[in-house]
Amino acid sequence: MKEADYLIVGAGPAGSYLAEKLALKGFKVILADKKKTVGKPVQCTGLITEELKKYVDISEGFVKNVTKKVEIYSKNESFAVNSKEYIIDRFEFDNYLLGKSEDAGAKILLGSEFLGEKNGKIIMSKESITARTKCFGLIKRMNYFLGKQYLIRMRSSPEAYKVYFDEKFRDFFAWIVPVSKTVSRVGIASKDMPSVNEKLKYFMNSRKIKGKILETNAGLIPLFNPLNSNHVKRLGMNVYLFGDASGLVKASTGGGIIPAFNSIDKSLPEIILGRTPKLLGIKKELILHLIAHNIMGNFKDTDYDSLITDAKDSRVKSVIEKISRDNFGLMALKLFLKKPGLVKYFKLY
Repeated sequence: MKEADYLIVGAGPAGSYLAEKLALKGFKVILADKKKTVGKPVQCTGLITEELKKYVDISEGFVKNVTKKVEIYSKNESFAVNSKEYIIDRFEFDNYLLGKSEDAGAKILLGSEFLGEKNGKIIMSKESITARTKCFGLIKRMNYFLGKQYLIRMRSSPEAYKVYFDEKFRDFFAWIVPVSKTVSRVGIASKDMPSVNEKLKYFMNSRKIKGKILETNAGLIPLFNPLNSNHVKRLGMNVYLFGDASGLVKASTGGGIIPAFNSIDKSLPEIILGRTPKLLGIKKELILHLIAHNIMGNFKDTDYDSLITDAKDSRVKSVIEKISRDNFGLMALKLFLKKPGLVKYFKLY
């Protein structure tokens, strides 16, 4: 039987990042995952804002492309805005973080699945573990999108990633993310999971996207619920949830890596003291993302066209270029100050 101060179940970016932080403070940490290899299958686009530099060393080789702008399309309109983003290889990124946690002193237990608890012990498929704090499980009141994407051999500018809005798939959006000049990730997501294949086919046909499909990926994207808590007490142990397990994900984009790292950094003192993290600032930001998602989920093609026309305004464009979408509250405030007429879109909320 193994003993630890902290057991972390799930060796994705959030789990490995938290394991490193706790191990560096001298705690005995076990990081377990049911998979024998982390980072596969790939379940995201790998597109992350410049905020990533605050948390990891981007020179480690997992960054495969750096875009300079985003092109946004509706049925009849389009515009481009400068936006530096990193496109990462999730297999290399996840294993880089796993290696950092191990270097910090965390014990890695791969191929071991969480099975439950009994008499204060945590039962894994390989062995039992005693720990005073753990991180595992999923919140029951969680709703999800299903995302599906193809890795396609096709010609595309590596300097721009593309986002598409259409009332045919208005509960989310579609994307083309260039990994290189000749390979891109092309995908879509929807809360109506059975319709994802049909919507992806419609998107590719309507935009005349062709190329050799090299790989197919799919994964669940949690929808943020502000009523959920990422901390509970069970059988005398503290249970904390981070990453996708916590639902702390931007509803407007489906991005969860930066919120995961941010929430872990802010929660670390409370985890060590066994208290509930407040995370009020993070939740406020994610509520704003949720509002934006809900508003745009009611759009028709004419509304998307109108929004993109408004976004071409130099005052709006300058705000979008200067403020990261990971600082959504400040961006929204600046946008409404620069162009108060944007409030008209709230009529659809």
